[in-house]
Amino acid sequence: MFNQLPHYGLVMANKVAIYSGPSLTQNVLFYAHEGAEFKQLKQAKKWANIQFSNGLKGWVELKHTDAI
Repeated sequence: MFNQLPHYGLVMANKVAIYSGPSLTQNVLFYAHEGAEFKQLKQAKKWANIQFSNGLKGWVELKHTDAI
């Protein structure tokens, strides 16, 4: 099946770490809060590479997000 990106989504956790790569061992770049909207650029297993409207980018665990 063809996976069309970008997708758009929301942060669903109260506060979630945004990482420099798709792993908990990567550096935390910043934190996002519940309701923050983003564009999904890539997906790698349980992770999404996302970009916020202010231009900040990073990786988040998909379990903390929901598609819109």
